[in-house]
Amino acid sequence: MAFISVHMIVKENTRLGLKFLNGCFKSLYDAQYPNEIVLCDNGSFKLVFELYREWIGKFKEFGCEVKLFSSNAKDFTGLRNECLARTNPDAHYWHWIDSDEMYYPEDLDVLKNDVVKDRLDFRQIWTYFHHFMIHPWQIQDMATKDNFFRFTPKVRWHGGVHEHVHPDSLPEGHCFQSEVEYLHYGYVRQQWRTCLKWLHYDWIQHGHLNGYKRENIQNPDGSVVQKDWFRDWRHPNNILWDRNTVCKPYPNDKTKNFVCQGATDLVNPQFMFDSSFNELNIDNWGEYTEELDKSEFWQKWQDKYEEVGTWTDTLDWVAQEMVKCDWSVV
Repeated sequence: MAFISVHMIVKENTRLGLKFLNGCFKSLYDAQYPNEIVLCDNGSFKLVFELYREWIGKFKEFGCEVKLFSSNAKDFTGLRNECLARTNPDAHYWHWIDSDEMYYPEDLDVLKNDVVKDRLDFRQIWTYFHHFMIHPWQIQDMATKDNFFRFTPKVRWHGGVHEHVHPDSLPEGHCFQSEVEYLHYGYVRQQWRTCLKWLHYDWIQHGHLNGYKRENIQNPDGSVVQKDWFRDWRHPNNILWDRNTVCKPYPNDKTKNFVCQGATDLVNPQFMFDSSFNELNIDNWGEYTEELDKSEFWQKWQDKYEEVGTWTDTLDWVAQEMVKCDWSVV
């Protein structure tokens, strides 16, 4: 039987993020999927650790060991390589899963028992994911990601923010596209949080936010014009606008006709907190998430915008405030 190690990095500081994580764990548990979970926490709030304790006991029910550790590493490559270093040396495969991703249990069962079995003639497998935007009822077109690999002790990640497994560190073998699908909910939150997340990525990569102040835009005629990124293109209130225009209702003819159980809990207001919402839909999702994840920082950011007049001119202030708290608001 194939031994599969799942690797996860978690940094959740909101109740909505807690729901993402719970759904992720549930989709793995329902499939009784991995043999181990290497779980790296990068600075989550207290409620996440309470959730860890609950799920660690549940995973033990079917023999899955959870290796939980904390790390203050600042870049994703370092964090992912720390997970690799803790992988059981007897593992056949390892699977990179983010805490805001939820799998169909039947797909995980197919992946473990039919797709890979004990094959050692491939090096990596591509899976499909559905990218939910703004709310849990609208998706972008399906995309692919290489996130399942054959394990060797030499495998390593490289890069900073948009990290990749170094191809020279992977074993010899074929790469192929599977039919496995999963759901990504990372952008199903307030747009300002997504904006702040992208700013955080820029800070990790460059140590400043200057890249968001000016951007060269190529016109259809080939000419190039420099635009104010936040004023003319995107800002905390419309950061997903350019992606959301190509979204479609979920489900549609390209997707499965149901949502996995882990995602069902995402839109259940009774999960882990009290709420006045009896039913969630497109119209009240924004109000729901704002009530769920109230933030003093967002109000301060809006006040700063009113003071200086443009979102671009708030960026130095954002950087100062976020460095003070180690970007824990993200």
